[in-house]
Amino acid sequence: MDEPAKAVGDCVKSMHFFNKGKTLHGAFLELDEPYHVVNNIAERPAALPLMPTLCVVDCEETLKKVASAGGKTALPKTAIGGEMGYFARLIDTEENMIGIWSQK
Repeated sequence: MDEPAKAVGDCVKSMHFFNKGKTLHGAFLELDEPYHVVNNIAERPAALPLMPTLCVVDCEETLKKVASAGGKTALPKTAIGGEMGYFARLIDTEENMIGIWSQK
């Protein structure tokens, strides 16, 4: 990993970006303690709950598959704007919230 990028906003201390080949890209954020990821439990909300986000071919089609497997739509397919694609949020059968993103 390269040196961390400088802090942004009120809670992010540093950002560590990584690339592996042409297919794996991401970042780790170092947060101030009050903003540490704790959980996604409604009765005990965290400041920034953990939510994995996956790239899919089409958010709408993925939400249909999730529903047929017993999951739920938390947020329907929503345009991001600026031709940056769409996102949605789902809740799996174990009550975990997961984000999805698609270009179309």
